[in-house]
Amino acid sequence: MAIIINDNLSPLAPKILDNRYGPYSSTTQANLAIDVAFRVVGLTVGVLSGSTTFSGGRYVTSTNGVVEYWYYTGITDSDLVLKSSCECPPTPSASGFVDKEVLSPVDGVNTVFNLTYTPELGSVSVYYNGLLQDEGISDDYTISGKTITFNSPPLNGSRLLASYRTYSDINFMDNEVPSGAIDGVNTVFSLIFTPKTNSEHLYLNGLLMESGVLNDYTISGDTITFNYAPPLGSSILCSYRYN
Repeated sequence: MAIIINDNLSPLAPKILDNRYGPYSSTTQANLAIDVAFRVVGLTVGVLSGSTTFSGGRYVTSTNGVVEYWYYTGITDSDLVLKSSCECPPTPSASGFVDKEVLSPVDGVNTVFNLTYTPELGSVSVYYNGLLQDEGISDDYTISGKTITFNSPPLNGSRLLASYRTYSDINFMDNEVPSGAIDGVNTVFSLIFTPKTNSEHLYLNGLLMESGVLNDYTISGDTITFNYAPPLGSSILCSYRYN
C-alpha cells in the first residue's frame, strides 16, 4: 500500500499536508519536532514569518505568512533549507527524458499549463493526483506543442505531473492497448513487442499496476497475466521499452 506524504521535489508543487508540515516558529523548532526517522528528502515544512499567534496548541498565524522550507538533499538538520532558493526548471536527462515535471498554477480556474520543453509526439504521461489522464478532446486534456490544456480546471491544490521525452534513440511503445478480451473473465493479454525487463508501466483504469504474483499481474515475454480479471469495459494501457 502506498504511503502518501508531502515529499514534493519541486518548490511549486502542491502539498498534501500531514502533521509534519507545522507550521513552526523556526527551522530549529521544525528540526526538534520532526525526528530523523520521520524525515525524507523533499519533505516540506512551513515556518511562520514575523510575529506569530499561538492558539489551540500550535502557531496559527503570522504577520508575514508562512515560508516553506524542505529537506532538499538529505535529512539532517542542516539539509532543511528555504524552498524557493532551490527552484530550478527540470532538465532532460542525457537520453532526453523529463520525469515528473510539476505543472502550475493549480488554482481551480486555470486549464492551460506549459511544459518546459516540447515533447516527442505521443510520449507525454500526465498525472492528476497520481491518476494517469487520457488525452483527447472528449477525455481529460489536449496537447499542442508544449502546451497542455485540461478540458476542465483541476481542483485547487491538486498535484499535476508530466513525464515525457524530448528525443530518444531507444525504442518505446507509448500507451499500447494490449490485445485480449476485457469481459470480466479474461486475465491474459498480449503486447506487440516484448518489453525490456521491468520497463513496462501497466495501467488499469488509469491506476499504475504492480507486478508480482502477490500483486496485480505477472509478465512473461509479451504476455501479461492479471491476477484477477479486469472488470468489463475497463481501460488497459501499457508503455514500455523494447529492443
